Amino acid sequence: HISCFMTMIIINIFDIIFQRSFEEFGSNEYRSGIYRGHGFLTVSINNAIDMDLFGQVNAESAGLKHISGTGGQLDFAMGAYLSKGGKSFICMSSTVTGKDGSVKSRIVPTLTNGSIATDPRSCVHYIVTEYGMVNMKGLSTWERAEQIINIAHPDFRDQLIKDAEKMGIWRRSNKK
Repeated sequence: HISCFMTMIIINIFDIIFQRSFEEFGSNEYRSGIYRGHGFLTVSINNAIDMDLFGQVNAESAGLKHISGTGGQLDFAMGAYLSKGGKSFICMSSTVTGKDGSVKSRIVPTLTNGSIATDPRSCVHYIVTEYGMVNMKGLSTWERAEQIINIAHPDFRDQLIKDAEKMGIWRRSNKK
């Protein structure tokens, strides 16, 4: 069973697409959003530019510099989050290397001024970096901060802890 909400035909996959048997085609409104979560086991996998210690995901801009549109990311993340047995994953590398060669954490204390929160913290389910995967569903703010720091690049964890302490979202009971 293959469901499609949009088919973009790339010449290299043209033959593969039309050799399959598609059972369902639907409008984007039907296939996305929380409609997607009702009656279907749904898994969504999305990327991010960065995320903050609260769990807000930015997948659209670097500060005021617009990079991409939402593309239905929140719709599919919510559909998977709400579907019975569904899972929504935000997958990203923990760092990015700038044009000047400097390595920066993609996990930041707060989103850069002007960045867009594509996925609010209340809709983020699993976060994955090369340092692990965490389930954010139902966590408090300080639990979120701890889990997110645990999957940050080790070179940035101490600073992220200091930032979380300054913001009042790090407790003495959190691991250091």
